[in-house]
This record gives sequence, structure tokens and C-alpha cells, in this order.
Amino acid sequence: MSFASFMRNQKTVLATSQSNNSTVNFADVTGMSLPMMASTVYMFQFDIIWQSSTAGVGIGFGVNGPTIGTGFVLVRTEIPTSLTAVTQGMQRAYDTGTQTTTVDSTGANCFAKCYGFVSNGATAGNLVLRFKSETANQVSVMPGTMGRMWRINPSN
Repeated sequence: MSFASFMRNQKTVLATSQSNNSTVNFADVTGMSLPMMASTVYMFQFDIIWQSSTAGVGIGFGVNGPTIGTGFVLVRTEIPTSLTAVTQGMQRAYDTGTQTTTVDSTGANCFAKCYGFVSNGATAGNLVLRFKSETANQVSVMPGTMGRMWRINPSN
């Protein structure tokens, strides 16, 4: 990849924490969105710093974006539940993320990843990181969380 094409890639960094205690619906992580052109394939990665307000309460991550049409979305998540255990998952749709069922510590920073590929249809829009809590207790995405996206096709 040339330096010029690398510079056309995008990134965003979260400045303030975002909290959620919904067990039903994913919510946007405000500020963690990346613009997508219509009829384009992208690779994306969110490196997420998160915390749980209660030991034993997990978190779920997914993405949402513009209409896929004849395209696709493939999302892979890796979410730690302790210093040695990780819940992993794969999704093929928006707002369907893997969720942990526990976490070993209250108020401690944890590191998760949400990454994959998305091919949207004729509608431009934003790809946005989303999250939800396993129970009605609060989980938070912390400052320093970073999102990146690379345009794959067309490559110019």
C-alpha cells in the first residue's frame, strides 16, 4: 500500500466515556463512527477500552451502518472476561454482536476488539460501533477507544 492511499484511510478516537445499561438494544458509541461511500468494500477495526460497573456483568459489541443491499457485513468480536479468558464470536448482520456473560473485575479497564469487513449497497452512510450490557447494570466504553477503516474496493 502506498503512503498516499494509506492517508485516505480513516480513524477516530473516543474523547469521553459512554455508558449503557440496556440489555435489549444496542446503542451507538457516539463519536465512534466512520463514513462509508456507496458501493464500496471496507475493512474496519475498533480497539475498545471498556469497564463494567459490577463484577459478573458482561458487555456486547456490534456495528451498524447504511443499507447493505446486495453487500455483506462480517463482524468478529473478542471480549475478555478475565485476564486469561476471552469470549469470541462472529456475526453476519448489523446489531447482532457477541456478548460476554461475566467479567472478573469492577471498574477495571478491559480491552476488546470488534473488526471485520463491510460491503454496503448504493447508500452511503456511517459505520458505527455499538454496545449493550448483559444485565441492567452499567457498562462503559472508555476514552482512548479507537476505530479505523480501510477502503478495499474500489482501491482508489
